[in-house]
Amino acid sequence: MKRHNIEFLWAWFDLLRRRDRESMAAALDPHIVWQGVRPDLVCHGPEEVVAAFVTAYDANREIDSLELVGGGEARVRLAGRADAEAIGRLLHDFNTEFDDITPGPRALADRIRQLLDGRDTTVILAGAGPDGLAVLRFRPAIWTDAPECYLAELYVVPERRGQGLGRALMEAAIEVARARGAAWMDLGTSEDDVAARALYESLGFSNREGKPDGPINYYYERAL
Repeated sequence: MKRHNIEFLWAWFDLLRRRDRESMAAALDPHIVWQGVRPDLVCHGPEEVVAAFVTAYDANREIDSLELVGGGEARVRLAGRADAEAIGRLLHDFNTEFDDITPGPRALADRIRQLLDGRDTTVILAGAGPDGLAVLRFRPAIWTDAPECYLAELYVVPERRGQGLGRALMEAAIEVARARGAAWMDLGTSEDDVAARALYESLGFSNREGKPDGPINYYYERAL
């Protein structure tokens, strides 16, 4: 199963944006595919083709997905605006399953389109359905120029749980956050979600402050 290094991919597209064709040729990966388009073929094409491809890539609208891992039922990829309806359905099902308020899949799809048009939200999808998602929110940090990454949502449909999709989503989320230059990643979960806690802890997340035997971190919230 092919796993693409996201940092490499985005560095490669930066070379494409700068029209550094010599460096691109040295770094070509024939496995890279954007929504059925091979960038290695694009970079050898006429300037107008390269320009159109770069514009679409920067806008994240016409080129809507990037394969991260595998294919078919094991597919993990970055989402684009064309995935908004599917993302809305997954988020709606998520809140419905856990008896949380939801504005409905259509309203959520509209909101996702707005968020994906910005630079502070990234959605990762898993499975052919898609059958799961991770939503990352990026924010400026106080103590460093690097951004912080917050895992806002992680969800896998009930019938696909226990098949590794949650771990695949989390591994991709960590890789994407690193590629975006994030120095920190945080998340929240409930005490009784034992499966999620075990997954997060197996990937190096800790609820201890500063060091393994530090004080327990607490997460608080309130409606305004």
